[in-house]
Amino acid sequence: MYTITIQLSPSADQILRSLDSMTPRIMDAIRRAHDYQNELTASHITLHRMTGNAEKPYPPEEGRLRNKTGWLRRSVRRTDAVISGTSVVSAIGSNMSYAGIHEFGGTTRAHVIRPKNKRWLKFEWHGNTVYRRSVNHPGSNIPARAPIRRGIEDRIPNYSEAISRAIVEAAKPISGAQ
Repeated sequence: MYTITIQLSPSADQILRSLDSMTPRIMDAIRRAHDYQNELTASHITLHRMTGNAEKPYPPEEGRLRNKTGWLRRSVRRTDAVISGTSVVSAIGSNMSYAGIHEFGGTTRAHVIRPKNKRWLKFEWHGNTVYRRSVNHPGSNIPARAPIRRGIEDRIPNYSEAISRAIVEAAKPISGAQ
């Protein structure tokens, strides 16, 4: 699990410190702001972290993936924020089996690659077109690129601003109240 810390504005921080406990109204405002920012962040990740068109992979330190099929990019989702005590919990991720190795890095074992829908594998090798019934893959060391974590980190200032604003607005007295 990856946890982010959000720095609140001084006015929002002061409001929270002055309360004996978090009011349901403030917690709900935080939850709604968090949901909205998660939606924007999931879009940011798909547009800026998983849409590369480079011929070769991007360097791992860029935190970007090139787009081959679009499956991983289209699989990025957010969960609805949930209030849990005095915390708001949610997630952004993917259900694709290979998302984890791109996010956290790792190794693959040596394995045989066979065609799925054809009789032959067809690929370019040293400028020649090659046909094979199978190939032996030696395994790979895949570095962590962390496109999801880096996409979230890109937008932490937006979360801070939106949640601070939500706290300040929710703490205002309801108009017409006595």
